[in-house]
Amino acid sequence: MLLILALAKQFVPTQAHMQAADWFVARELTSSSFEVKGKTLGIIGFGHTGSALAKRARAFEMELPYNDLLDVNTDLAERLGARKVDKETLFAQADFVSISTDLNEHSSNMINAATLAQMQSHARLICCARGGIIDESTLADAHRNGTIAAAAVDVFETEPILPDNPLIGLDNCLLTAHVAGVASDTMTRIWAWAHDNVRAMVERGEHPRWIRNGL
Repeated sequence: MLLILALAKQFVPTQAHMQAADWFVARELTSSSFEVKGKTLGIIGFGHTGSALAKRARAFEMELPYNDLLDVNTDLAERLGARKVDKETLFAQADFVSISTDLNEHSSNMINAATLAQMQSHARLICCARGGIIDESTLADAHRNGTIAAAAVDVFETEPILPDNPLIGLDNCLLTAHVAGVASDTMTRIWAWAHDNVRAMVERGEHPRWIRNGL
């Protein structure tokens, strides 16, 4: 949600001008910023992360089409007024597209020239999921030719990010270092969950929670 608001308020170019003491240029940039109220946030993947984003976006009174291969969190979607649509409809309607899905055979290279071409020219793309879902070179081209307006990317094909990554240096492209789910209190909670999982398995023979990769 932070990245959505940052893109809506022109945070990246405004901050660059403020750091250079270009007060009036920074102020002028805000004329192209906008409220997120009433805007359409398309969410790809409606599992834990996607549905949590939907709850926060609903507080901002955003419209919430979503797409997921599975019928997950349908009760929550109904309460939030979120509607399941196909990906083509989502890309065509959304002012913001947020990727919240796993990297798998269905999502690998999902954001490519074809899908970007379906998006509106004022649309913003956010990806805090996994590197490999976005074709980074194609996204860079889409920025340069005005296919979409802006993007915020937290995950990359190669991490740590390399100096020749095509997204580096683009105007209105916000890059973060795979930290969307990282904070000091978050890590404390994760270690507590791991501790509870071990105790549950060793002491009570319970199957651990939140285990991935086939266990």
